[in-house]
Amino acid sequence: MLIEPHWRFGPEFGEKELEKPHFTFHSTLLRMAAHAFSHCDAPFHVSPDMETIDEMGLDRFFGPARMVDVSGHGDRAALGEKELREGGAAALQPGEIALIRSDHELRHPTTTPQYWVDSPWITAGGARFLLDCGIKAVGFDFPQDRGIREDYDPDFVPSTDPVEDWACHSVLLTQGVVQIEYLCNLRNVHAENFDLFALPLKIKHSDGGPARVVAIESAGDRHEQ
Repeated sequence: MLIEPHWRFGPEFGEKELEKPHFTFHSTLLRMAAHAFSHCDAPFHVSPDMETIDEMGLDRFFGPARMVDVSGHGDRAALGEKELREGGAAALQPGEIALIRSDHELRHPTTTPQYWVDSPWITAGGARFLLDCGIKAVGFDFPQDRGIREDYDPDFVPSTDPVEDWACHSVLLTQGVVQIEYLCNLRNVHAENFDLFALPLKIKHSDGGPARVVAIESAGDRHEQ
């Protein structure tokens, strides 16, 4: 996801210049949250007793990946085990990274409130299914938990079971499954299996870090997420 002016994330941009005799240094200044735009969540995000982003080994953020295509389900779809299986998740192998593709940014640009309010979400049953698959990380091109919209949807009604509203954070991240959030362009990855690199910034004692995420299908094909 492009880092740009954004109503929800509110990044602050600045710049400064330093004149030298034969050129001028130009430096961009940026202030934003660790969980803004494309980023990785560390387990510390949901538990003070778990790892921070700087304590995690790089092998947690790259490796063989598999696409799970749920793009046919549209807005506000509840994505459970059935929908994930139909999208290809039944083929996931232990230690792989799952990428859940919805193409949500094609329906609603990431800079609009509708991207957050009308997003599909993973149900508690869907999250438990992914956990049972033994994946080490999971990426999404949509706000994956129903509760993310709570502050922006005036018609939001919390579920009777809070795990349903925060299934991925509650079920997956608490068990050490890395979340790779707010991706885009997953439609450009055509292979079912590929290598994924989602390397976050190493920030001291942080619960997450911005990431540049890249899928490599073959020696010559690279796709930025």
